Amino acid sequence: MKTKAAIRLSVDILITLALLFVMGYQFWGEAPHEWVGTGMFLFLSLTIY
Repeated sequence: MKTKAAIRLSVDILITLALLFVMGYQFWGEAPHEWVGTGMFLFLSLTIY
């Protein structure tokens, strides 16, 4: 697997895990929800470029 493809796959996996974490808002609270949401936004901006 090429390096770029491996990076994209790992970013996709991180986005999926972050989405599951963000959906558990009632378990984790507001602050972690916002931080992980911000990280998800950054990961998504990496996949678009």
